[in-house]
Amino acid sequence: MISRKTVLVLGAGASMDYDFPSGEELIKKIIDFCSGKSNSPQVFNQTVLALILHKYFQDNGTEKTPYECYKIVESFRVQLANANPRSIDDFIAYNKTMGFDIVGKACIVLVISSHESNSISSKLSEGWYRYLWNKIYDGNREGMKENLKNLTIITFNYDRSLEYYLYNRMQNLFGMTNQETGKLFNENVVVYHMYGQLGSFEWQQRDSLVNNYEMIDLKIFKNKDINPESIDFDHRVSFINSLPQKIVESRDSKEINQRLEYLLKLTNEIKTYNEVAGNPEQVILERFYNADIFFFLGFGYHKQNLRCLNPQQRGVLKPFYGTTYGFGKAQIDGIQKDIIDIFLEQRGAGLDNCFIGKENSTQYKILDYLKHVCDLN
Repeated sequence: MISRKTVLVLGAGASMDYDFPSGEELIKKIIDFCSGKSNSPQVFNQTVLALILHKYFQDNGTEKTPYECYKIVESFRVQLANANPRSIDDFIAYNKTMGFDIVGKACIVLVISSHESNSISSKLSEGWYRYLWNKIYDGNREGMKENLKNLTIITFNYDRSLEYYLYNRMQNLFGMTNQETGKLFNENVVVYHMYGQLGSFEWQQRDSLVNNYEMIDLKIFKNKDINPESIDFDHRVSFINSLPQKIVESRDSKEINQRLEYLLKLTNEIKTYNEVAGNPEQVILERFYNADIFFFLGFGYHKQNLRCLNPQQRGVLKPFYGTTYGFGKAQIDGIQKDIIDIFLEQRGAGLDNCFIGKENSTQYKILDYLKHVCDLN
């Protein structure tokens, strides 16, 4: 049962129970993807990214050759590896090299989608999502609706694992059709992705691209007419620059162009801090400011992300709880100070309302934190 108006603020750690990467791991996986240490060789992955970037430039009236786009992708990989940023968001928000934002967002889409395909189906009985579901559903559908009225979920993650999990629990428990389950979900569940997401499910009533919960298929780009893997280095520049014409001449031309259009639209669903700062949806702000209690789960407490939650710089005189697994004392002291400065100081609330880092919480991951430190009730 969720009896108080509760806001859950989720960071990358909230999805790790379901095989999604942490912020640091996401950076490494993006570098690996660009380096060919994933499912395809480097030249193939970088060429797909270059084609996405080339289409973006074309759509925006910027003249760049496909090979120039390829070199931008290569430069992105090298600079990201050498930058060691706190998050991929930081890198693409603050590195102003032309095209880096599009390449970074496309990498996020392609890497995260590879985890969406198998992240939930084998783990329905594991992790903290099950705990949350048992709080939401306590025996009957009407009671579930009342609990959901009190719950707002704000996530800084791009994956849609939580929505997928809740939808499937509802559908299988109540034996409903896709349409019936979608209606129940849309009318009662509030999940807001601060930095965007990998499109929407068919059953969601959103003005965004429909994307199924599966790994994005790049097989169309392995068409022998446009696949650069077999081209020797000396001929690679001319081959990559010839790709737009090769696509036109390919028997799969329509499908290739549709796939590029689709990938670019998904890429544009991802937002950076600079694009969303101070501009969350009003209904989310109202639910945030009217909450009775806040939980930060699997969150990194980056100051820029905290500020996104309070663009009106209002005092929020309510208790703040949050996991601090793996944080040291000095780090926790800094987190507490930031929470007070950004949310509590305006009302003189101070540490009396900041419970983050207390109760020996550094030893607990999310599920154990909710069991041993502060329950959702």
